[in-house]
Amino acid sequence: MKGILQTLIVTLFLLVITSCDKNDSEANPSENIIIGKWELREIYDSHQNHYFVPDSSRNLMEFLPNENFSEIEYRGNLLPNTCQGTYLFISNEELLINSSCQTDTITQAISLSGTTLIFGFQGREEYIYKKYFKID
Repeated sequence: MKGILQTLIVTLFLLVITSCDKNDSEANPSENIIIGKWELREIYDSHQNHYFVPDSSRNLMEFLPNENFSEIEYRGNLLPNTCQGTYLFISNEELLINSSCQTDTITQAISLSGTTLIFGFQGREEYIYKKYFKID
């Protein structure tokens, strides 16, 4: 009886270990890096124009682990605009964004490291980049 119980326990243990899918516990590295608060500090374009965002105009974004985000957009002397939305990684270099501040869902090219997040998108005449720095 003791041998059967030990065999049953070992079998159940092995079954639990082997039934876990490695992909369930291994998220896309970019998905983990993006979580947190980010502050807009620089804007530049493909024509080498570079602009440092003043402290009073720095947009803030916060990405949450549940694929939701919020953004506070500062617009000069106007009251800040608060946006809510969702995000989804299409790849390590593309982010699908659905925001209450946009009428359409947009795909953003991104470059992401542990401390910087750069969004790239087509402007009227040139490609524009917004560089955020992680603040938390």
